[in-house]
Amino acid sequence: MRISTGLAIAGLLALSACSQMGKQPVFAEEDPARIAEHEAIIAKAPHPNLIGTEEWYVWVEEAAGITDGHGGGPDHGSTEWNHAVQRKVMGFEPDESMSFDKSWQRQVDRAIRENRSIFKVF
Repeated sequence: MRISTGLAIAGLLALSACSQMGKQPVFAEEDPARIAEHEAIIAKAPHPNLIGTEEWYVWVEEAAGITDGHGGGPDHGSTEWNHAVQRKVMGFEPDESMSFDKSWQRQVDRAIRENRSIFKVF
């Protein structure tokens, strides 16, 4: 009885595995909803020469989802804001030696525009 139950379970597992064969996986970058979302972000992007301006801060904040939706959140350019952007856009916590200068702002801008993490930027 145990052997036949085990064989039945093994057969069901094999069938369920085979039913997934032949289907192409949908990767995040190919997901039409994600593509549309990124296109909407890019449509609102300020000119790259405006990096570090108030317009740029507002765009990054919206693209990265830094605010709570009610206008709350850290002040643009503050340490708290920079850390939140680093986590959301780059995907990791900044360390104490990190400088949030114009070079960092360009990296953030490029990562958002290219819809990539920091690991694909360099």
